[in-house]
Amino acid sequence: MTEAFDKVQGLSQDLTVKININGVPVVNTLKLKMKDFNRKGTVLNPSSVSPVLKQKIHFTIEKDFPFELKKEDFTVNATLVKLSPQVSPYYPQNENTRLRKMNVVEVNDAAKTLTVMYGGAYSGTYAVTIRHIKYGLVDGTVLTLTIGSHVTSYSPMTGSIYGGTLLTIKGTNWDPKIKTNNPVSIVYNGALGATPCFVQTTAVDQITCRT
Repeated sequence: MTEAFDKVQGLSQDLTVKININGVPVVNTLKLKMKDFNRKGTVLNPSSVSPVLKQKIHFTIEKDFPFELKKEDFTVNATLVKLSPQVSPYYPQNENTRLRKMNVVEVNDAAKTLTVMYGGAYSGTYAVTIRHIKYGLVDGTVLTLTIGSHVTSYSPMTGSIYGGTLLTIKGTNWDPKIKTNNPVSIVYNGALGATPCFVQTTAVDQITCRT
């Protein structure tokens, strides 16, 4: 796959195709005609997701996209741009961890929307690419996906050594329905001193648990 052609200068132009086989040029008269229009992905919702929870992500592309939307015609990928500083230094640096494929599960041709199923990835910033089987690559310059869950505050900061303290934790991208998807531990003396805090309520931005 080539890199993206210039989105302004390349429109409507003819490009000469050069072919080399084992370093030997092949004489040909092939030309590639660039389209005279460029279509974009305009909306990504939500733009921030959990690194571990499966969920649906919705995309909107320009209304005058020239093809009827069908699930089987699209390929959607998220490619790591910048790793979150909270990620372990043992993060595996290979192609399979930097690229996340997302299956298209729903389309709405009238609204020009795609829905994909996201299945988790390492925390960081990802660039999203949408490719159509006939049109090619949709311009996704504005489609940036942030992956990560973070604690922003918690209270109280003191509690009984015998337990029973209700702790309120505020943050981002937690499961709003299933408590067991948001386990909480209070860690002291390294990993050897981890005590569970039993989750009482859960929301996308707040968890309460009792020591």
